[in-house]
Amino acid sequence: MRIIKYSIFIVLLILVVGRVHSEAMNTGFSTEPYSIEKLDSLLDKLKITVLTQEPGKQTIQCFDVNEDGLIAIGFRTTLFDNPKHKICVYSSEGLFQYGFSFESYGSFGVELDTDLLYIYLVRSNLAIAIDADGTIIEVKEIQDTINNTYYWHRRVWPSQKKLGNAEYVLRNDMGPLNVFAASYSQLVVTNEKGETRIIYDVNSEALIKMLIRIIAIMGFVCFVVVRIIWEFKKQQQRKKHSIQ
Repeated sequence: MRIIKYSIFIVLLILVVGRVHSEAMNTGFSTEPYSIEKLDSLLDKLKITVLTQEPGKQTIQCFDVNEDGLIAIGFRTTLFDNPKHKICVYSSEGLFQYGFSFESYGSFGVELDTDLLYIYLVRSNLAIAIDADGTIIEVKEIQDTINNTYYWHRRVWPSQKKLGNAEYVLRNDMGPLNVFAASYSQLVVTNEKGETRIIYDVNSEALIKMLIRIIAIMGFVCFVVVRIIWEFKKQQQRKKHSIQ
């Protein structure tokens, strides 16, 4: 009888351990548990919302590709955009699948596993695992280590990633204005034959915004220069009249 009880206990233990292991966060970061007491406050601050339709296109901050060819793209924060950040998942053909919006200060990164999307928050050093339905599966704190810093730069942030024989690259196509770009306007993939295909493209919109920004800056600089010259001439005239 005891043998049967012990056998049942061991089987249940194996099932529980196996379940925990299967749901564990599969990330290259070394992490530590996140305080359960802080979880409700975190979720209130993030305000994660599921996107069932593709939002207006924006420039790209980060991206990732999983083994199934699905692509996660994180969009750069804009000044008047609310919520501040958006992440969209696309098929290998660039068709919108699902997405999320959330509020958070600072930069972020993404990593796409088979079933889960990982959102990495830089300022708070958090790794958040979320499924396609918007359910938070797990939250971990990213440890401050050299290996984790290496993982940020070598795995999360790169503008170029390979999957099999395909190479995915973030780029801008704005000519000399590329040097002024703080984010990317295109995601392209090149296959083993050297054929390049654009998966995500917001280059025209980014170019127009860049030109408007440059014109506005130049206009402001010209205004300041003219103002300084006018004030200088005015002071010179005052000095001349005072001498007379």
